[in-house]
Amino acid sequence: MTNKQIGSYRKLTREQEKSIKQVAPGYEIVQLSTEKSPDPNVEILYGWNKTIGSHLEEKAPNLKWVQASSAGVDYFPQNYFQENGILLTNASGIHRKPIAESVIGMLLFHTRGIGKAHANQLQSKWNDQLTVQEVHDKIILIVGSGEIGQEVGKLAKNFGMHTIGINRSGEKAPFMDEQYTQKTIGKYLNQADYVINILPLTKETHYFFNRKLFENMKENSVFVNVGRGLTVNTKELIEALDKQIGFAALDVFEEEPLPESSELWHREDVLILPHITGNLEDYEAALFPIFLENLTTFVEKGNVIKNKVDFNKGY
Repeated sequence: MTNKQIGSYRKLTREQEKSIKQVAPGYEIVQLSTEKSPDPNVEILYGWNKTIGSHLEEKAPNLKWVQASSAGVDYFPQNYFQENGILLTNASGIHRKPIAESVIGMLLFHTRGIGKAHANQLQSKWNDQLTVQEVHDKIILIVGSGEIGQEVGKLAKNFGMHTIGINRSGEKAPFMDEQYTQKTIGKYLNQADYVINILPLTKETHYFFNRKLFENMKENSVFVNVGRGLTVNTKELIEALDKQIGFAALDVFEEEPLPESSELWHREDVLILPHITGNLEDYEAALFPIFLENLTTFVEKGNVIKNKVDFNKGY
């Protein structure tokens, strides 16, 4: 009899392997790498290797479920998964606190003059006349008021900001003083001092932030992108920085790594982070409980309950 397999692209500790065996005794655990394709007997993948995406029929014909290690899943062959009944779960939730902390840090970097002070430091230059602002009583527009957006809202409320949430449905979310739909965002952009993009990448959100939306933003407002790079038209963002927006803090980009030729590198009104706002001190320890919870229900019921991706929505 052929053993069913769990293939892991994530490095498992002995304790984690022990937990998996207790929950799924009928499965063999196989450690995978980017150089090693999954065995045809693999039914479950913990983590993902993008290079196998176009060869799933050959390399993983018995695949039933994949636990992604990221919150965004736009790089998965979702149509193939949906057509073949393959389940997909993401890592939504584990990035909530680090990304929210990063958003506040990016805002303070700009508003409190920290960035300019550090640039002066490197030139041994003392300038105590830097222009600074307070975030208290400012309006923050959080575009994507899911788990991460709600955590941003929570921290923003602690700083005394007024929070406006934007999502698909307009359904009220925690820590939002006001809540509206993505379709009506144009009515509220000109109120916001800070616009935070946390959108996933779907057909509807590709280049969501474009010239039209940027032109509606408040003069000298701050734009932060910690969502997906392709939700923002970079060329039109640069145009907006020249005309309308005061500052942009960017953690994600249309092309990553950001090309050396990009104009963004050389702008004083832009802060660039190399896609690190979602990093954790111990990523594996944060991700594994989601996988183990889903593995338990998968073995017992053939389904998953935590962070199941809706292929019709794309997230």
